This record gives sequence, structure tokens and C-alpha cells, in this order.
Amino acid sequence: MDRQIRKAAILLLGIWLIIISWITLFNLNYAIAVRIVNGIPFLWIAELFQIFQSGRAVLFYVRLVMKGLLINLWMFAPAGFLMPLAFPAFRNGKRVIAAGLLFSILIESLQFMHGGRVVDIDDVLMNGLGTGLGFCIYQIGLFLIRTATIGESINSKKRRLAAD
Repeated sequence: MDRQIRKAAILLLGIWLIIISWITLFNLNYAIAVRIVNGIPFLWIAELFQIFQSGRAVLFYVRLVMKGLLINLWMFAPAGFLMPLAFPAFRNGKRVIAAGLLFSILIESLQFMHGGRVVDIDDVLMNGLGTGLGFCIYQIGLFLIRTATIGESINSKKRRLAAD
């Protein structure tokens, strides 16, 4: 059973890599050769205050920024969940998050080299956070499975004792 779960996790991780690569790299707009880089974490907060003070459409901007942050967060959660299932070496939260951050940095670097996309430190941070979220979901699932297994074992022992 464990081997089947591992194979399925590797397959799903491969599918995830293809989807993420398509969304972030192969869907580039090559007509725009501009390279925009934001190396200041959460710069949008300061921009939001400026927009608020100027009286422009704040709600639209907040929705746009939050949508982008949440997409980056949830886009990497599957990696944090699947890596420990696929590879025993990644059953450590620090390794999983480091791998997610490194993959995100690779994506941002490739986007920078090809142009046509905004390279943003917030994307890297939110992708890392998303990877961590996925790992937390993995840990919760593992805890629930272990708790259920222990509960079944205790109930089984009680039944055997009652039968004797």
C-alpha cells in the first residue's frame, strides 16, 4: 500500500510540475520584452496606502493583489503535500519549504530571463508559504491516520480482552 501511495504521489507531483511550468513559463507574453522586478517584500501594502490617500479605486486593487497572493499560496500547496509522500527525505518541513522556495526562485529567474512577466519577491514568499501550508496539511493527515490506527488498535485489544 505504501509503495502505491508513493508511486501515485510521484505521478501527481510530475503532473503538478507540468501544470506549474505551463502556467508560469510557457504561457509567457513574448511580445512584451520589459523586465519588471520587485525585490521589496510586500511593497503592495505601501502602494495600497498611496492609492487610499489619493482616493482611487482601492477595493479593485485590494482584490487584485489578494487574488495574486492567494493564487501563489495555493499553487504551491500540492508540492508541500506530495513531496513527503513521494520522497522519504522530504518528510522534514524545512527541506520541503526549502525545495519549494528554490523551485519558486528558479521559476522567477526563468521568467526574468525570458521577459514578459513581473518577477516579484512576494511570489517567492507566498509560494514558500504555500509549500509550508501543503506540508502542514500532510502532517495533519498523518496525525489523523495515526490517531485512527491507534484507536483501532486499542478497540481491537479491548474486544480481545472482553472475549477472553
